[in-house]
This record gives sequence, structure tokens and C-alpha cells, in this order.
Amino acid sequence: MATEDVLELYPYDQSENTITFTTSDGAAVAFDSSLIPQMKTINNLIEDVDVGPQEAIPLSSIDESTLRRVGEYLKYHEVHPLPPPPISFEIEQPEQRSDDMTVWDLRWTNLIADRAPTAEQVRALAALPGLQAAVLNATIREGEDVSNLVELAAQRNRLKYPGHVDLLELTMAANYLEIKDLSTLCAKAIANRMKGKTVEEFREYWGVKNDFTDAEYAAIQKQNTWCT
Repeated sequence: MATEDVLELYPYDQSENTITFTTSDGAAVAFDSSLIPQMKTINNLIEDVDVGPQEAIPLSSIDESTLRRVGEYLKYHEVHPLPPPPISFEIEQPEQRSDDMTVWDLRWTNLIADRAPTAEQVRALAALPGLQAAVLNATIREGEDVSNLVELAAQRNRLKYPGHVDLLELTMAANYLEIKDLSTLCAKAIANRMKGKTVEEFREYWGVKNDFTDAEYAAIQKQNTWCT
């Protein structure tokens, strides 16, 4: 029997009744129909539209790898349901925490987010033009075209930190499919990777280009002198 301290995965397409999806990269991925209610977007679609048993549902914004991770999560928590949230009679919303994941959820998100680059990705990264952290953090001049830098930063990030990109793709998939618990889990995993980082380190880590001009940056600093 699966235990929470062991990362165990279950087949998510083994029942007699399955729903098939076509991913953005052309793959066909089947889910047990019992998992569909956990995906509010798909559940509503099936209720509103007559989807035939042999008809695949297209998911143009989710690739095969990401969708299979969604299946892993949904099937595991079908077998091991998350505990219900504590009942609170407080008027104010309780403080959001990122350190209360289950052991399985923590290990699963770590395996995704900490995935190391493949040898092919390392070679491709070495072939890219240099892109220093100073470039990522430099403010732009009025009217300056930084589209090439932005794309280079994104490409570099995909190669150097593939796990970060996987986690962001999973987050977007969970939001699109309206899987609340998975969206919350991804947000916690991202928050944990932001803790203790400066703005500069955050941009370097996620490959985000500073898109403020000097004038905008100065205005923001002036408006927020209380927190600097």
C-alpha cells in the first residue's frame, strides 16, 4: 500500500471508461473518467457539450509532459485525498503558508522544479551568446527595443533551469484546468523558491528581464521610499 513518505505514482488511464485529450504537441493522453470532476474546466465542458466516447478533447495550451504530470497528481490524490481545510470562524482570511505541503507533494514538486539540464541542453546553453545578470537587471532606455534580450533570457532560462520552466507550465495548466489544489501547490512551490532572494537574484533565477525605463524605475523608488 502506498504511504505518504514514499513517492508512489499510480496509472491514471487504466479504467474501462477514459477521456482522451490531444495536447499542444500532438500527443493523445487518456485519463480515467473518475478524475474529470477534479478538472472544473473539463467537467463543465463535458456537461455543456456532448462529447462522444471516441472524441478527443483538444488542449492547445498544454503539452504532453505537463498533462501527464497533472494525471500523476490527480490520480495520487484520488487514492490519497488531501485533508479538508481547518474550519475557521475568523472574519479575516487566514495567513497563507507555503510550508504545509504533504510529504508526497513536496517531493513531487521538488522532482519537477529541480530537474537538471540534459547534456543536449547544456551544449545548447554553451552556444548561446553571453547574458549576464547585469543585463537582466538593467533598466531600459525610452523607446529601446529589448525583444531580442527578452527572448534570449527566456531561451537561456529554459536551458539552464528546465525544472523552473516545467513548474511554471504546470502552474498554468492547473489554472487553465481549474484544479484548485494543484494551483495552490504550485504557488507554494514557487513561493518557496523565491524566499530569501533579492530582486536581482529572482530575475537571474527565473530569467526575467527588467522592463522598467530609468524614469519609471526612479518614479517607483520615489513613491516607495518607505520600504527601501
